[in-house]
Amino acid sequence: MTIQFQAHGKFYLRIDQDLLITEVQGPWNAELVKLWAQETRPLVEKLAEQGNWASLAIVKGSLLSTPEAMTILSEVMHFAVINRNMIASAKVITSEVEGFGLVEPSFRQMYTNLCPFDFFDDADSAAVWLRQFLQHKRSLYSIT
Repeated sequence: MTIQFQAHGKFYLRIDQDLLITEVQGPWNAELVKLWAQETRPLVEKLAEQGNWASLAIVKGSLLSTPEAMTILSEVMHFAVINRNMIASAKVITSEVEGFGLVEPSFRQMYTNLCPFDFFDDADSAAVWLRQFLQHKRSLYSIT
């Protein structure tokens, strides 16, 4: 018998030009990550049709999650980079967020050799950093 769990945590999604922004309240489990992946799909498709884009997650509450949730999140990020034009990712983690020291290495490992990734204290700094990658990528392919 497989045990079914309710999604723990909550999230809110929006697009800001070439950024997919997720505000997430943790801790979260695999069920929440699956729901998030399902709800991001049409937004990711829209962004990918427009070209390169980046992911910005603003974490509140706790960064802690289950190992299964981290595995699913890693699979989703790999798919987005390889198949849907995602070129960078950032997470906003303030000092009030629990679990940063425990989970930071897992997130860094997830993005190693995948795409540029970093943690930030505020969303504005993260967005500027992400848009620098997007602008650089655009400048590589622009015709002068």
